[in-house]
Amino acid sequence: QMDASLLGQCAVVAAREGMDNAVFWNMMVTRAKQLLPTLEPQDVSLLLNALSRVRRSDPELLSMLAPLITKRLPYYTSSHVAMVLSAYGKAGGPHDPSFLHAVLQEIKARFHEFGTPVEISMVVNALAKLNVYDRAVYERMASHIQGRMLVEDFHVRDLAVVAAAFARVQHGDSLLFDRIAERSLSTLAEAT
Repeated sequence: QMDASLLGQCAVVAAREGMDNAVFWNMMVTRAKQLLPTLEPQDVSLLLNALSRVRRSDPELLSMLAPLITKRLPYYTSSHVAMVLSAYGKAGGPHDPSFLHAVLQEIKARFHEFGTPVEISMVVNALAKLNVYDRAVYERMASHIQGRMLVEDFHVRDLAVVAAAFARVQHGDSLLFDRIAERSLSTLAEAT
């Protein structure tokens, strides 16, 4: 039998290899539900990220995982928080206010930990897709992104995701958008 750790690892490999077999993914989801109490933050993150990458979602699994994630949120790395939030954003839910509130509080408390362009773009995009808008968070996020742009190379794809997320929630920040436009020019030739 596949244990929780192997479940997450197997899911990532299958997603990376482009496995598009409904029976396989249904078995993975079923096993995740069976292993629910034993799933660690890394297992949850890897599984949800893999499901998201192959464009599969199971609303029942997402609803079942939400309380578990909420309870163990302090033990998730910033990367794992970004992966989980991104998966929920792509799936469109759950819209459980207590889950979304807990995630938003965790992001506020650990803002400085989201340092890579990919993590930042995943988080801001997921919040926008989940219709989570907190003006103070987006103001801090805009400032944080601008600071990270000084020390990190943001690819035009990440910048486009950030710009689209801010536009989606209608949070205008002319300085951020000016910096995004400026930085986009340096990697525009690499855009796909």
